[in-house]
This record gives sequence, structure tokens and C-alpha cells, in this order.
Amino acid sequence: MSLKRKAIAATLVLLALGYAGAATFYSYLLGLSIDVQYVCPVCPNIDSFGSPLSKFIWRTITLGTLNAVLFATVAWTLIGIVFGVKRSFSSPFSR
Repeated sequence: MSLKRKAIAATLVLLALGYAGAATFYSYLLGLSIDVQYVCPVCPNIDSFGSPLSKFIWRTITLGTLNAVLFATVAWTLIGIVFGVKRSFSSPFSR
């Protein structure tokens, strides 16, 4: 698998994890008790009107997008730092 395909696959996994975090955070709307506050740092508790299912879908899509972008950005920043440090410590003769 090429490096580009690996990067795309990693990005898709990171985005999926961001949406899964929002879905987990708002799972109480569906009657599930998965109370993990740290899976979606951009997800607030909102009091509003509407059916629980529509609130779950709307919040997961909108705030899940923010969470997914944040998650992917932080992860790729950390990956970039690790590869930058690794490259700076590698020997110039090993390239």
C-alpha cells in the first residue's frame, strides 16, 4: 500500500473515531448509558425540544464534524512532530 493510501486510510479512521466520540457522548438520547465525557471535547449538553432520535442525529452530525476535524488535526499534528523529530535525529548518512 502506498504512503498516500495509508495517509488517506488513517485520516478516514480518525474522522470515524471523531464521529463515534460524538455518538457516544449523545447516546443518552437513545436510552444508552455510555457516559464518557472525554470522547467529544466540543460537545456540550444542550437542552432543546424535539424527538430524542432527531436530536441525536443532528448533534452527532454537526458537533461530530467539529469533533472529527479536531481529532484528525491533533492526531496529524502529533504524527508530524514525531516524524520531524525522528528525521532530525536520523543520521545524514542513512538517507
